[in-house]
Amino acid sequence: MHELTYQEKILTEHCDPKKDLRLSSLLRLVQEASIRSVEELGYPREKTLDRGILWVVGKQRFEISRLPVYDEEVQVLTYPGKKMHFFFERHTSLSDKQGNPLVKCNAIWTLIDMNKRSIVNPSAYGIEIPEDHFEGELPFPAGFRMEKEGEEATIEAKWSDCDLNGHLNNAAYLDIVEDLIPIEFLKSHRCKAIDISYKKEIPLGEKVGLRYVYDAPFYYFESDHFSLRLEYE
Repeated sequence: MHELTYQEKILTEHCDPKKDLRLSSLLRLVQEASIRSVEELGYPREKTLDRGILWVVGKQRFEISRLPVYDEEVQVLTYPGKKMHFFFERHTSLSDKQGNPLVKCNAIWTLIDMNKRSIVNPSAYGIEIPEDHFEGELPFPAGFRMEKEGEEATIEAKWSDCDLNGHLNNAAYLDIVEDLIPIEFLKSHRCKAIDISYKKEIPLGEKVGLRYVYDAPFYYFESDHFSLRLEYE
């Protein structure tokens, strides 16, 4: 087995106004766990980034029993899942100090050429990620679509929201869409699931159109570049 387990403490900078772990912070935590695991498997930046290839995420599914809160210590477990040609499942879960489940995630990752922005064959770079399976893991993220007409907005890949890949970071999408939701709604509702499909990257400085609507219990966000759905209760 190739799982990685470690402890993480929730700091003030990770939290929203309800003292819960911010959704974007949740995605960053999972992203960093994935990077740490890949490095422990023997593939540090010298074998990827420094050779002109980048790990990028294509789909994500989160199921949330409870978001961690400020000053809480959580256990993070992550491991590589099913291999699908050039794509790799990555399972990550969070639990509290008593072992109670908090969050589960299944993310689909692939490698792209930094300059061509196209998918590469990992084997051509000597990258062979193992495959593990555990009971209770989330299945491959399912598709979804926005059925109702909604409001329109324009979003921008600002400097502060972009990462070393030169595009809007996957975690930044959550801050952007939450800012489109009424504050009173966010105060009175709890997010219980997140689904994201990244169709194509949003490069630094680019602006894209977005449609969004609340169709209970879901908030849908749709553009040519990504689809995102938040489930609330």
